[in-house]
Amino acid sequence: MPSQTLAILVAPGPGPYSDLAREERALVPALSDLGWTVEFVPWTSDMDWSAYRAVLIRETWDYHLNLLEFLSALERIHREAVLWNALDLVRWNADKGYLLDLADRGVRVVPTVISCGVPLAAFQKAASECVVAKPAVGASAYKTFLMEAADPSTVAEATAALAGMRTLIQPFVPSIRTRGETSLIYFDGAFSHAMRKTPGAGDFRVQEELGGASVPVIPSEAELALARRLFSRLPRTPLFARVDLVLWEDEPAVLELELIEPVLFLSQPGAAQRCADVVASRLRTG
Repeated sequence: MPSQTLAILVAPGPGPYSDLAREERALVPALSDLGWTVEFVPWTSDMDWSAYRAVLIRETWDYHLNLLEFLSALERIHREAVLWNALDLVRWNADKGYLLDLADRGVRVVPTVISCGVPLAAFQKAASECVVAKPAVGASAYKTFLMEAADPSTVAEATAALAGMRTLIQPFVPSIRTRGETSLIYFDGAFSHAMRKTPGAGDFRVQEELGGASVPVIPSEAELALARRLFSRLPRTPLFARVDLVLWEDEPAVLELELIEPVLFLSQPGAAQRCADVVASRLRTG
């Protein structure tokens, strides 16, 4: 008889229902009501993954610090169990160069340059006097800098921190400070809910741990249309996804597509149940 146990991958550290697993406080009961037992398992664990019916990558917040080891661990899981999101999507999404791929496929993204470190021509490459630079492999605003051509100190700080790293450079999007980012949450390609994320006073980063705030929002038809176009360009439909959009030159553009460990705002009404239903449906259909 197939196992009725699911694994939720987390970073090494505290156990279930700690701050680490705050997103799953709603998801675990929803899965339990559908007959599934859930175990929280660090991605570094050396175990028999075939004991689980499926493995969900959820709160592996440290993956960007240990990418090769992380992908190697996922390869083993992929061989022994069902893995969501799928390994090919995770490999592709782990490096923010995927934004260039999306642009090549006709998806409107914030103009993006990938370089080694912060080149002297960063502002010319981004066609802007104010740019954002961050590692191409990164999460949670890790080593994310706002550089202004008129402020050499910000350029020097970013240059030193990102030296030798594969780096993403984008023009700063002014609407982030006034309007924020719109995050569209999808389960199995179907729109679930949306959040508006805004930075704290004096900052440009929207993460809540850095002072940002998130509130529910109804997305525009233009935002939904852009997300539909994005999903139509992917090789497969992810189990879960978060599409982060901003207004760039008065039209929506993709800032990030999060397929590995996105915050999905599962505490929003009905969100955890919709996610659980999709997991159960995929398991039923194979």
